[in-house]
Amino acid sequence: MAIVGVKPCCKAAWSLFLVIIATIAVWKEITLGRKMCQGISLSRRKSFNVLPAPGGAMLARRPVRKEALNSAGGNASGNYMRRNDQFQRDYPRIESPNITLFATSPPSSGVVNLIELFYALPLAHERTIVPLVDNNILSSGNSGGIRDYIRNAIHSAQSPALVHTHAYHVDLSDHTNNNSTNSWETMLQISVVRHPIERAVSLYNYARANNTHRDSELVRKWRDSLKIRRQESYDDCVRLRRSECVSETSAIRLVHHFCGYDRRCQKKTRWALDRAKQNIDSNYYLIGTRDDFQIFIQVLERKLPLLFGGGSILYYDLLDRGKVTRRDRFTLTMPSNGTVERMKSIMALDIELYEWIRERFQNAQISVGLRI
Repeated sequence: MAIVGVKPCCKAAWSLFLVIIATIAVWKEITLGRKMCQGISLSRRKSFNVLPAPGGAMLARRPVRKEALNSAGGNASGNYMRRNDQFQRDYPRIESPNITLFATSPPSSGVVNLIELFYALPLAHERTIVPLVDNNILSSGNSGGIRDYIRNAIHSAQSPALVHTHAYHVDLSDHTNNNSTNSWETMLQISVVRHPIERAVSLYNYARANNTHRDSELVRKWRDSLKIRRQESYDDCVRLRRSECVSETSAIRLVHHFCGYDRRCQKKTRWALDRAKQNIDSNYYLIGTRDDFQIFIQVLERKLPLLFGGGSILYYDLLDRGKVTRRDRFTLTMPSNGTVERMKSIMALDIELYEWIRERFQNAQISVGLRI
């Protein structure tokens, strides 16, 4: 644009003014474009029922009825269950909120998600969660002392409560009352398990993670006590046949857990596997898997409606807020196919037990009207 009869200083000011106007116009175009893109992205999320994961990735989630819960505590959970026609099934359930759950599982199996969910339940209170972390007792190998330790914790818990530990199976048949629906207090044994190879990789990498402010003093001492070769990957550990990865103890960790403290449970034998299955059938109300944790919650909603009613909604809310996770950051990088095939052979009994537990869990889903 030609400007005639204007002093040079005025020309410079006028040019600057035009540059500012052009910059504002471009900025408005960019802002409008961003809003349009955000609108399209949001509509796509809603149409495909997708949640943003804590790390920013998009994770498709299983559909669930999102009927609003009122704030009336236990009555809200009961009303939710009664309104949902999926729950109108003829199957055994315990119509009491006064339940003490005893959850025991091997480390890195995903029980943390269950603990976070239990904290969020409407009937939860400040003394709901009872962790059994006295390592002097749990590592002693004295099954009688460990049994007394667990029994005392269960007896002292104020139901509804979740008592949890990584201790091996102990006989608590005198506390278990799985068939009672009218007792003022019921103790049920439950567990969460994970594919043995994934669990082993997760625990291996967890042991080599840097200490964080969330770690207890016990965890820090445990890490310091390990002779950790921090530069070795899980592939290296298996290739070099480190005992941490390929010993008999690590190969049957799941079998040993449910077999118990009998010395014969420490051996890789069919007897130990059969004893583990027998203990599960005789003592455990429900065992879910980490991979299908949301289905585990749905089964608990149906079997224990007054305690876990609305648990699916709470679970997805915890996912939204990053309190629970679908993926384990310690298994983002899995070992090579060669290592996996080798570990399948070493962990054959553990994998057989895991698949047997999965089949049992699927039967539990069918029994409460869930589709596989």
